[in-house]
Amino acid sequence: MLWQTINAIPGTPTLMPSFKDVFAFDKKGNAEVLFAVRYSLADLTSSLLDNWNQFMFVGPSDFAPLTSAQATAVFGTLGTGSGNAGISRVQPDITRFNFATTDARKDATYLTLYNGTTPVVTGLVKYNGTVDGTIRRFVSDIIIYRWADILLMKAEIKNALGQDPTTEMNLVMKRADASASFTNDTPAANDDVILRERLKEMAFEGKSWWDIVRFNKTSIVPSMAGKQVLFPISQNTINFNPKIVQNPGYTN
Repeated sequence: MLWQTINAIPGTPTLMPSFKDVFAFDKKGNAEVLFAVRYSLADLTSSLLDNWNQFMFVGPSDFAPLTSAQATAVFGTLGTGSGNAGISRVQPDITRFNFATTDARKDATYLTLYNGTTPVVTGLVKYNGTVDGTIRRFVSDIIIYRWADILLMKAEIKNALGQDPTTEMNLVMKRADASASFTNDTPAANDDVILRERLKEMAFEGKSWWDIVRFNKTSIVPSMAGKQVLFPISQNTINFNPKIVQNPGYTN
């Protein structure tokens, strides 16, 4: 993998009118992007394995792998020979996403494929690169921060301070769905709405795990039941500062 330049995008940040345009290959460096890892067709040669996008397809046991039989049913004989079999490719489980049918982020985030009438597997629309001749090149920029993320951060902070986050929430929610709206409620109720919006808005952008940990909502991830959330603190760190207490669930 070639080293890539990390670019801070200049200009006044704002939301793109269309959610899907934020990630479009021909709209790189748009007004919503604040900080991104830049890729171009000259950088990479072929597949998901060539850049960070490979991680967008891998997750814990909550993410359902496509079996060889399912791959064959959906992709024909190409299923096992082209990297679509379950042993080599992990796909996001669509049951984990709760988008309204009117939410533009749904079709701009993942594509559902069907075996007859049964949804079998999903593929990302975000970060799907571009077609170069007859080959898809996964050379989308990897967005680290964008304006919608900042607005949702500000909503979270205002809510924690007892302020009304309606303005920031409606900017994000109504861009995705004109019929959606935010109603200010208790801080706890607001937190639930803010987290749900972050999970939908920022899906596959490397934010979700840290969000659910910060909001103390790891219970929404079934595979985390009974698992440790915090990393252990090294013994060397504790030796340097004996007042540091080891995180729960670990022994010194």
